[in-house]
Amino acid sequence: MCDDVWLCFLLLTEIFEIVCSTTIHKSCLPYLERIIFEYLSMRQELFPEVNLRSKHHYLSHYSKLSLEFGPLIKVWTMRFESKHRFFKKTTQNLQNFINIVKCLSEKHELLQSMVRLGADRRLESKVFELSDFNINLYHEDIKTATRKMNLPDDIQQCTRVNFKGNMLCIKPCYGFVSHHL
Repeated sequence: MCDDVWLCFLLLTEIFEIVCSTTIHKSCLPYLERIIFEYLSMRQELFPEVNLRSKHHYLSHYSKLSLEFGPLIKVWTMRFESKHRFFKKTTQNLQNFINIVKCLSEKHELLQSMVRLGADRRLESKVFELSDFNINLYHEDIKTATRKMNLPDDIQQCTRVNFKGNMLCIKPCYGFVSHHL
């Protein structure tokens, strides 16, 4: 049984590879139809208690649809759904419907800029010459400002930071020891 389930899974991955490819030759379509039929019948034999859903029925039409429309990945709607979700969520967060198209386009352009710059990924930095932050070594104004911020006790300072390959040698930098990572 376990080998049959694995074979069923392999058939599904092969179907997925063919259906999601950007080019499909016409000679491959009868093979696709055969392995889809084989997968569906094997699935029913292996899991008789689980009913087939409508998406399984649609799967049986993929070879005909590929012949008619070409590679199905090119008519896929998932990217549209993703964009729609972004705009829907942004509209709900804005709660402002004055010139909504302009607001949405600006938010989308800001998102695209952030993605292109790589700002959505975590910034890599290394710190050198770490030492505990001693508040008594600093001017009264710094002491007062630091106390007002209610900072944790485990603040550290460093004299050099390597940020994206650039070494920054500056007056002491301050950071927090994060226990939540």
